[in-house]
Amino acid sequence: MAAMMRIRTLATLLSVVSLAACEKNAVQSITQPATGAFIRFQNYAVSAPGVNFYANDQKLTAINSTSCTPPTPAACTTTGIESTTGVAYGATANGINYSMLTPGQYKLTGRIAAATDNGLPIASLDANLADGKFYSFFTSGIYNSTTKTSESFIIEDALPTTFDYSKAYIRFVNASSNATAITAAAKLQGTTTVVPITATGVGYKSASPIVTLVPGLTDVTLTANGVSVTFTGFNLLPGHVLTLALRGDATSSSTTTGLILTGVYNR
Repeated sequence: MAAMMRIRTLATLLSVVSLAACEKNAVQSITQPATGAFIRFQNYAVSAPGVNFYANDQKLTAINSTSCTPPTPAACTTTGIESTTGVAYGATANGINYSMLTPGQYKLTGRIAAATDNGLPIASLDANLADGKFYSFFTSGIYNSTTKTSESFIIEDALPTTFDYSKAYIRFVNASSNATAITAAAKLQGTTTVVPITATGVGYKSASPIVTLVPGLTDVTLTANGVSVTFTGFNLLPGHVLTLALRGDATSSSTTTGLILTGVYNR
């Protein structure tokens, strides 16, 4: 499941966009001890082109192109040819699933998928991926169309080793380079108890610890610069871990480049 809400901001945080849900089978189930290192990729650099992600020279993400024939709705088939779309801005690669790698040192890169500048890295970093651990790699900040570069960072997805399947799990990530440190709190709809998601402000390229909540429709409030805005209707699932990531340009009120809060399940 993925959820998305938008904040438009100049000096304050403004409106909300509705949630979007994905297929049930897009939520990865982790039911046995992991072998190897696991990583997934998010293209969250504002206005970035579509990219494919690599570990050293090994391509870990790609999209098949399709051919569609009228009438409407068109009948579409996979062509077997790789699409030049890549992982678009705001998207998570591979249906939000993790890729498995042999543990070790890697250069992780996001490379342009389009025919023009195909394979050109826009972001890269070196990371040592440990056995049995899970990671998320983000392109982040604001894409520079002149230098054709963005920022990036990696965080460990420190999933709980034991689960209370009557509880939902949630954390917050800040992928916006010019947003101030953000605090977040949640409240189950129909109740009055507010539960902090962040103990303190979460700065750029940082994540809060995972906290447990009662499952159900939940409203999430973000606070920055002394201004709070509430996002309503996140459906928190029992026994699952949800990452809420803030991305976008804090100085923009655009519906495409302004601040956006995206929820993606880790488990």
